[in-house]
Amino acid sequence: MHWLQPRLHLKVSQKQILTPGLVQMVSVLALNRLELREMINQEMVANPVLEEVGDDGLVELPTLKRHLASHLNLTSETFSRTLRRLIDAGLIAQPHASRLDLINRDELRKIAEGQAPKI
Repeated sequence: MHWLQPRLHLKVSQKQILTPGLVQMVSVLALNRLELREMINQEMVANPVLEEVGDDGLVELPTLKRHLASHLNLTSETFSRTLRRLIDAGLIAQPHASRLDLINRDELRKIAEGQAPKI
């Protein structure tokens, strides 16, 4: 009758799930200081553009680039260099000095959220 006794079998497992936020945090921690600064500068430039975009994908810059750079706490050179990288990557176009055309909004959103690779 020994074999009729109730028994309990437990199986314990552990699973690590990396949420998008955790993946972003790990990728940020892996950056060196210069890469981190560049990523922050890209996000600071990308976020205001996404907030001001119209349905046609055009953004009218409300002021001079140097004033926008100052507002974002960037040098005008860093702001211009970041815009140039976004243009070269095919994410935006600048048909006029005071206008930006957002070509790839989804990729810009990923950059703004820190989920895209460095451009």
